[in-house]
Amino acid sequence: MTNEDRAGFSAMLTLVAEQYAKPISPELIGLYFEGLSHLPFQTVRTALAKHLRNTETGQFMPKIADVIRAV
Repeated sequence: MTNEDRAGFSAMLTLVAEQYAKPISPELIGLYFEGLSHLPFQTVRTALAKHLRNTETGQFMPKIADVIRAV
């Protein structure tokens, strides 16, 4: 991801956190962005959607490693 993706990523991760009723701070969003920045934005978006649909792990807010695993 690039800095141009930051706003879209922030909005997407905020929505994912809301799905799990988890508060998310700007600092935590930054940590996720850093941890996933080696991936293209669309890949991260697809991986998050895949995690949300996973009937085993999708019941929990994804950690950075969960998103990478879903890739």
